[in-house]
Amino acid sequence: MVPGQHMVGEAAAPVRLALGECRGVARILPTGVRSTTMQDGTRIRVLRCVTVESGRETPVALIPASGRIHNLMMGATGGQIVRFAGRPRLWSQSEVAVLAFTVTALELEDTDESRMLRGRAAKPSGRAGVRRG
Repeated sequence: MVPGQHMVGEAAAPVRLALGECRGVARILPTGVRSTTMQDGTRIRVLRCVTVESGRETPVALIPASGRIHNLMMGATGGQIVRFAGRPRLWSQSEVAVLAFTVTALELEDTDESRMLRGRAAKPSGRAGVRRG
């Protein structure tokens, strides 16, 4: 195993954790924002996403670092592309290996799938549907 690489579970792929802020791109799952209870009893909102690396999907949990990011996340729709910057954190809410980040910057981009899930007429693809936080 390479230094800085940690194995989560027996059959899990290696997860690289870094110190400081990381940037990432993921697709929001149709379930979108969900509430969850942390081990200390605090209820938080988590944006559920998936990222693809080497043909394998990895679940990603995005946790807002501020009220501004939280409000932007609440407007997210499944199928959107999310570009984010955040600090990696430990996440033990499930038995599946999940990458988790406390998000400090967030950008949402519409896709045909997200427009369909919202029930709106499809607009041309592009950067016209970008929201930043």
